[in-house]
Amino acid sequence: MVKPGKNILLTLIICGILIPAANTLAGSGDMTVSGDLAVGGSLTVGNVVINPSPKNILSVSKDGNGNYATITAALASITDNDVNHHYLIKVAPGDYIEQVVMKPYVDIAGSGMTNTVIRYLGSTSESDATVKGASNAELRDLKVLANSLILLPKFYCTAIRNENASTWITNVAILASGSTQASYGIRNVDHADAIMRNVAITVSGGGYSYGAYSEDYSDVTITGSTITANGTGYNYGMYTDDLCETTMTDAKLFSTGGSTRNYAVYNNHCSATLIRVTAIASGSNSYGVYNRLHQTSGGIVLADVTTTNHMWMQPEYGVYNTLGASVRILKSIVVGSVNAVYNNQDVSGTYGLSSARIADSMLYNAVAGGEFTCVGCYDGEFGSLGIHCE
Repeated sequence: MVKPGKNILLTLIICGILIPAANTLAGSGDMTVSGDLAVGGSLTVGNVVINPSPKNILSVSKDGNGNYATITAALASITDNDVNHHYLIKVAPGDYIEQVVMKPYVDIAGSGMTNTVIRYLGSTSESDATVKGASNAELRDLKVLANSLILLPKFYCTAIRNENASTWITNVAILASGSTQASYGIRNVDHADAIMRNVAITVSGGGYSYGAYSEDYSDVTITGSTITANGTGYNYGMYTDDLCETTMTDAKLFSTGGSTRNYAVYNNHCSATLIRVTAIASGSNSYGVYNRLHQTSGGIVLADVTTTNHMWMQPEYGVYNTLGASVRILKSIVVGSVNAVYNNQDVSGTYGLSSARIADSMLYNAVAGGEFTCVGCYDGEFGSLGIHCE
């Protein structure tokens, strides 16, 4: 994978032949590149895997067969990491009990989501985490745990925290559990832009359980991932707050078991685009997608979104909009035991009416509240709905 902004110096050797920059190389199929490549003119490539130079690959193994016994020791040995010196730390199978603070331009790769485990107990500080991310760095192919002991519960359990950092997270299992105040699978704060692919998050505990949490201008892209929040209090599959942007594709979110509130997706003054997403919440005060406050840009778009599954789990509200939130729903199945879509009225007049524009979708149970526009929509009995979704 080539990360944006990374300078690449490669040597191209195919069948032992060095290709001069002045010559032309054409072909198709896979190509393995190792070393340095000097290119004079244009180079068009696809599906390229670029690995650091062997001297920039460090190994970690608990059995003593690696360069280092801990990830922290390997990170401490790296002092010249920059755009021209990208490192890879390869971590052997094992259970690594440590707090890891990543460095820019240093990737950490495990030996599989079930083989390499980084774990740490919770903390009394909300800013602590098992792994802290860094910009221009990737965490992949491992599991990250933050779980406090039953007999010694901690206030907070955070598996991954990104603060003003843009981190890639790929093929990672994340578990946060056992907190008394709040559990976070991944927490992004202060302009932290995370890219998450094939991530499985499970959070639980007392108080608040957040699968993926973003605030303060933090933009998140989630692809091919599953997020489950099943704590005993407030549950949030995805939580965004304060001018964040979320893009979610081919994802499943579940929020169940909370005695207070259950949100599969919660947007507060943020924009969101959800494509091919299942957002399921169940229990009392449950919401598939909850949108609060008017979005200053981007808005909220739900395309091919469903709020139920084959077991007919469903929230009380499929989509709930309040305080001027506006949503566009396309080609979706929106189910709610109380309302499929509800637009809460702002009686103060400060934020204006919440609204929903819906096209080519099934709405199971009535809509209610502010402004509605329906085009090509139908109810659970396949009856055609009018322009105002009635």
